[in-house]
Amino acid sequence: MNNTAELKNSLFEFIVNTNDVNILNQIQDYFTQLKPGHTDWWDELSQSQKESVDRGLMQLDKGERIPHEDVKKRIRQLIESKKSG
Repeated sequence: MNNTAELKNSLFEFIVNTNDVNILNQIQDYFTQLKPGHTDWWDELSQSQKESVDRGLMQLDKGERIPHEDVKKRIRQLIESKKSG
């Protein structure tokens, strides 16, 4: 197993040699979350908001979803009805 110095060097080489912005962003996000005082967005939600998110995830797992295009169409119709009303 690598010692700490070897592991840091290996990670440093990986970071320096990658041009994949997604990987770099994920690494940055991970270390940002480790900072003292960092609060995860989930922890800032109320219990009812967390339950709502969980319900939504369960609905998605069951295939209960509305396609994005349908939502955009409904919103467009709602806006148009408000303008003409």
